Amino acid sequence: MTNYFDYPLESDSVTPQHAKKEFEYWKDIFEDEIQDDYEKWKFYRNPRLLPEDYAYDILSDDEKRAFLN
Repeated sequence: MTNYFDYPLESDSVTPQHAKKEFEYWKDIFEDEIQDDYEKWKFYRNPRLLPEDYAYDILSDDEKRAFLN
């Protein structure tokens, strides 16, 4: 995994590369959650939503803007 200090402070401008790394990090977390215990995933999360949906939702507004550009 990555180190917390690899990321800029929130006051720094968010680059598209940083937003993509953050998105991929959360997507991997949610995909691992599905692989580890799918029944728990179905119970606590909406099974019709993909890990990408949850990963995008967890990004900050600045990260979302940078990710879409």
